[in-house]
Amino acid sequence: GGDIAHFHMEQSLLAKLVQVLDHDDTDVAYQMLNVARRHIAPGGAARIAVTLPAIVFDALRLLRRVQKLEFPEPVAVPEKEKEEPEKLQEVAEEETEEATDENGALEEAKEDGDGEKNDVVAD
Repeated sequence: GGDIAHFHMEQSLLAKLVQVLDHDDTDVAYQMLNVARRHIAPGGAARIAVTLPAIVFDALRLLRRVQKLEFPEPVAVPEKEKEEPEKLQEVAEEETEEATDENGALEEAKEDGDGEKNDVVAD
């Protein structure tokens, strides 16, 4: 009677303690959860049944945190801003074509007497 109620109360408090384990550094938070798991495991099946779910849910919460840090969701770019890089690319291509047309070629390869190629930039 009283022992079982006391046991469940202790395990519930321990599970709540696990829930408040946290750290700004995700690596440290993981280490804390791992230490808690290692200390709880020898307690037996009755203890694990109450406290391990708290560790598992904290680990899942930590996983979501790491995922947001490592793989942030892409930011939606408005349609107007999507067109601007394309316009910049077109302008850059046009300028390159004009420079090539005016100078004949941007770069020419010439051979020395010994057969080696030297890159020469046209004026």
